[in-house]
Amino acid sequence: MGEMVLEAIRGINWLNYALAVIIAFPTGALWYAVLFMKPWMRIFHATMPNQMKFGPWFRSFMIQLVTSMMLALLVFILAAFSPWLAFYGMLTISAWQVCEMTFKVSTVKDFFMGMLIEPGYTLVACGIFLLMSQL
Repeated sequence: MGEMVLEAIRGINWLNYALAVIIAFPTGALWYAVLFMKPWMRIFHATMPNQMKFGPWFRSFMIQLVTSMMLALLVFILAAFSPWLAFYGMLTISAWQVCEMTFKVSTVKDFFMGMLIEPGYTLVACGIFLLMSQL
């Protein structure tokens, strides 16, 4: 089994992988900063500081980048076996986010909006990764 995974990793088109991560990143910025900023901040009790300090912002940026790279790699590896397997993995991760969200929100309305925002973006990003893995 390990040899099959190594073979899948060797077969990755690394240019498509890098492009997928690069495309997903501004998509996330658009998703959270433009489309859903106000409801996301309200639902998850987030605040924007008056002055963005470079250190915390940069750490957050780097964590998001590394996480995106890890998720993209997972989708690319699974897609090497079957695009449907990668799709199932995407749904599983999103379902886990939905379960986790039940502890973070207090109303049904916020739950459904949060479900659109958090797992919704995960599906969009993973969709980008899956599409790029197939090119």
